[in-house]
Amino acid sequence: MADIPGKYDEIESYVATRGVIGDEWVGGEQLDMYELAAGVKATGLDRLNTIFFHNCLMGNIETLSELRGVADLIVASAHILASKGNILAEYIRGLQNTNTSEEAFHHMMTEARSSWEKEIETESIAGYDALSPLGGMSNGDLKMLRADGLDAVIDASKRLATRLQALYPTQREAIDRATNQVYRYMAYGIPVVDSLIATFFDLADYARKLAQNMGDAEMNAISQALDKAFDDAFVEYADVNYNEHRLPHYTLSVCLTGNQAYTSTNAVQSLSRYRIPLLCNYYEGYEQTTFHKLTGWGNWLRLNEQQPAGNPVNQHNDVPSK
Repeated sequence: MADIPGKYDEIESYVATRGVIGDEWVGGEQLDMYELAAGVKATGLDRLNTIFFHNCLMGNIETLSELRGVADLIVASAHILASKGNILAEYIRGLQNTNTSEEAFHHMMTEARSSWEKEIETESIAGYDALSPLGGMSNGDLKMLRADGLDAVIDASKRLATRLQALYPTQREAIDRATNQVYRYMAYGIPVVDSLIATFFDLADYARKLAQNMGDAEMNAISQALDKAFDDAFVEYADVNYNEHRLPHYTLSVCLTGNQAYTSTNAVQSLSRYRIPLLCNYYEGYEQTTFHKLTGWGNWLRLNEQQPAGNPVNQHNDVPSK
C-alpha cells in the first residue's frame, strides 16, 4: 500500500482479506528467529502464507526450522542478497495480479531476473574488500520452498549428524578432508571471524562431499535422501554465478565450525575496524535452536576437530566471468 498510494482507498473501510506485512530494521533492532516465529503466532492468524526474506544469508536451515510451523511458503537466499528492492517490488506486483504466491514468485523472476543478475555482477566486479562483511558477491540464489518440506530435510540431517558422530573416531581423515571441501557461502578472510560468524555451508553439498570421501554406503544413502528432500521442498528456484566456485544447485546452509570455536567460552573483542561483533559461548545459543534439538547437529560440532579452512567460497576480488 505504501508503494502505490491510492490503490486501496476504495476498500479502506473493509476488512482486508489479503495483504503484505513488511518488517524493517528500526534503530538497529532486528528480530531474531524466535521473535519472528512468536510474532506470527501472536497475530492470532493460524499461519502466514509466505515469509519472504529480503535479507542476506537467510536461507539457513536453523532459522527456517523455527518457522516451518508458522508459514506455508518461505522465500530466502543462502548467499549475500544483492538487490535494491526490485525483486521484492515485483513479487508484490505479482501478488496483485495473480492468484497465488507461487505465481507471484514466477512473475518476479520473469520481470526482475535481469536486474537481479546485474546487481550481483556489478557488486562482483566492484570487488569488495575480502575482509568486509560483503566480501565481493559473485554467486547468488533465491528460492521458494514449502515449509512442511523441511521435515524430510531435518530427518536426513539427523541421520547425517548421527553418522558423523559414529564414524569420526575411525574415519576422521576422510571426514576432515570433506569438511574442507564444502561450498561456503561467505568468508571474511580472518580465521577467528570465519570460525564464529562465516559458518554458512551448503548442507546437501556437505553430505555429498562426505559420501565421496568416505565410501560409506549409509552416508551415500543420506546424501541421496537430502537431495530428494530438497528437490521435493523447492517450489521455485533461481541462481546466478560469476565465480568458478559454484554448485550446480544450491540448497540451504548449515552451521559448520570446529569444536574449538564452538565450545569457546573466552570473550573476544570486536574488530573495531570492521565493526564485527564476535561471539562467545556459541554452543549455548546454538543448542537452543529447534534444528539442534531435532537433529543433534550441535553434538557433531562439539566433536568435530577440523575447523573448515580453504573452502571454496562464492566471493572473489577479480573481474567475474559468467
